Amino acid sequence: MVNSLNATITGAGDAINASGNTDGAVTVNNATTDTVNGDALEFDNNTDTDLTVATLIATATGTGDGVSINANTGSTPSLSGLDITTTSGAGFTADGTDGIAVIGGGNNVTTTTGVGLSLNNLEVGSGGINFASVSVDGAANGVSLTNLTGNAVTVGATGTSAGDGGTLLNTTGDAIVITNAANVSLNFMQATGSGASINHTGAAASSVTIANSSFTGGANEGIDADTTGSGAFALVLDTNQVSGTTQEGININLGPTANTARVTLNGNIVSNTSGVSAAVITSTSGQTNLLLDGNSFTNTSGGNAATSITANGTATLNATVNGNTFANGAPNSQPLAITNDSATASTRLSLTNNTASATAEEFFLINNAGAFTVRDLTDLNDPGADTNNGDTSLTPNIGAFGNEPNPVPTP
Repeated sequence: MVNSLNATITGAGDAINASGNTDGAVTVNNATTDTVNGDALEFDNNTDTDLTVATLIATATGTGDGVSINANTGSTPSLSGLDITTTSGAGFTADGTDGIAVIGGGNNVTTTTGVGLSLNNLEVGSGGINFASVSVDGAANGVSLTNLTGNAVTVGATGTSAGDGGTLLNTTGDAIVITNAANVSLNFMQATGSGASINHTGAAASSVTIANSSFTGGANEGIDADTTGSGAFALVLDTNQVSGTTQEGININLGPTANTARVTLNGNIVSNTSGVSAAVITSTSGQTNLLLDGNSFTNTSGGNAATSITANGTATLNATVNGNTFANGAPNSQPLAITNDSATASTRLSLTNNTASATAEEFFLINNAGAFTVRDLTDLNDPGADTNNGDTSLTPNIGAFGNEPNPVPTP
């Protein structure tokens, strides 16, 4: 058993190291640490040994991590009141330990070149893993989450503006990397120079929400999501701002899934001036229920629509597009293009209350093959019935489309 109560620990090496124990308990209350090339708290390779932390103010300079929890069996670490500052070491890192909980609303991580929050191969315990903010400047990644099951990982839940949940600056890789995570919610974050990469490759369900955050600049996409796994996938992008990226602001590629993919984009403002689309959404197989509601998508490209939505392969795409603004400033351009591109794909579309602007037609519906049905098809381009502000082009002609008699499924 290790107890650190009302302690201040300084010096080289680890401040608190509880490793290799069996059938024990480690309690840290009201501790302050200041270490050089050592971890503030290391909890590794324990068996049936619990960890309880209530208030840890940790500073680790040099290579030391703030909190490191790895390869524990039968342990249920519970931490709260974390205020972690590191330089090249990770802020909070955990790998191969089930049942971890970081509770309360006052947990914060700040690093320079160390990854801020790194969670890998673990089950999140009761109460979830919660951080008020995670900030980095020059790290490989700001937030890295891989192979997580159990309860939610949440950052920035109590913020009120972008940056309150953390600033992710000058990362050498993606600011946010999420791979096969059961339940993640990132809020009020601000990433500059790189974006978010979301990957779903497994059989387990994955749910990711990014809300009230900003992504500015970078050589890649602002938010990129790719699914190749067989598990259900849910993605919510809510009230984010994405601009200045070299590639698309938002790129979502929905591959094989045994269950329905549910994708919601609500209230986002996405702009691109690099000659590509502001947003691209592609479904290649399985069923996708897609909702675009109240977003603004803007680009300047004669060859790429401001927003491009495509069903190909064997996809079943149910798309509800309502109350959005689409703008493309290039000559002879497309603000919105929705395409059914395969004989074995099908698209059902509800297109209502949208505004588009371009130098030619505004809404482009294209059926190259397969089945493409539209709710209230005959209302399109009828000034007395069409709720959209803009003309609609049907390619190759209206006869290639059917009228959808039923409400289109939403996420």
